[in-house]
Amino acid sequence: MKKQFLFFLSIAAATVFYSCNKAENLTSNGTDGPKNDFSDDLSGQFLSRYYFFDSTYPSNPGFSEAQDAEVRFVKSRQQNALVLADKVFVNSLEMQKDPGNFHTLNSGSTLDMKDSCLWRVESTSVPEIPSFSYNFRMPFPSIKANVPDTIVKKDGITLQIQVAGADSLVIGISGDSTNFEGYIYKSFLPQQGSFNCTFTAKEIGKIRRSEYVGASQAVAIVAYKRAITTVQNKHMSFTKISSHLAGVWVKQK
Repeated sequence: MKKQFLFFLSIAAATVFYSCNKAENLTSNGTDGPKNDFSDDLSGQFLSRYYFFDSTYPSNPGFSEAQDAEVRFVKSRQQNALVLADKVFVNSLEMQKDPGNFHTLNSGSTLDMKDSCLWRVESTSVPEIPSFSYNFRMPFPSIKANVPDTIVKKDGITLQIQVAGADSLVIGISGDSTNFEGYIYKSFLPQQGSFNCTFTAKEIGKIRRSEYVGASQAVAIVAYKRAITTVQNKHMSFTKISSHLAGVWVKQK
C-alpha cells in the first residue's frame, strides 16, 4: 500500500513545475509522468507540502495530517543537474541531504509551515547558490472535496471541489501501483466557490485496477500556490502544496 502513497508524493512534487498558472487540462495514462524540470529559468525550488488523509484513503498511515519540505537547486539552465547547498533550514530546522542531490525534511511534531515558512540557505562551496533568508508567509491552500465511494467506468466521475488560496489544481487517481501505470491525472483552473471537476468515461477507462485484492484506488486532490522572487539575480520559486487524499472503488461497468 505504501507504493500508492509514494506515487502521489511524486505527483505533489513534480506537477508543481508543470501545472502552475495553466488553464488547460493535462491528462496522463501512466506512461508519461509530469516533468520535473526547472521552468521560468529557476535556480532554486522551495516546496512546503501539507497532506490530509481521509479515512477512506487505502494507504492511510494512521494519522490524519502530515507535512514535509523539499528544496532543489541547479547551477544554471545549461547545467541542469541538481546541486546541494552547504545547509538549508526551514523554520530553524536543518534539512537533510538526500542522495538524489536535494534537501528534504520529513514531517515531525516540530515542523509547522501552515502560517509561514522561514527559509535559510547557507552556501559557500557552491558560489552559484546564494546565501539568503526568505519568509514565505503564504498559507497552505484549503481544499474541501466530496469524493464518491464508487466510480463506474462507463459513467465517468464528477467531483465537487472547493479550493481557496490556490493558483492551480491537479487531481489524480491511482492505477497499477506495481508499475506506476494505468493512473490518470488532470489539471484544473481553481474557481471561486464550489465547482465541478469532471473525468470522462474515456479518461476513467484508462485506470488499471489495483493489484491488491479488495483494495480501493487512491485519489489525490492537490492544490498549489506559487511565488517567484529574485535573490542576488537568481530566480527562486516558493510553493505551498496541499493534498487531500481519499479512496474510491472502481467498477468496470
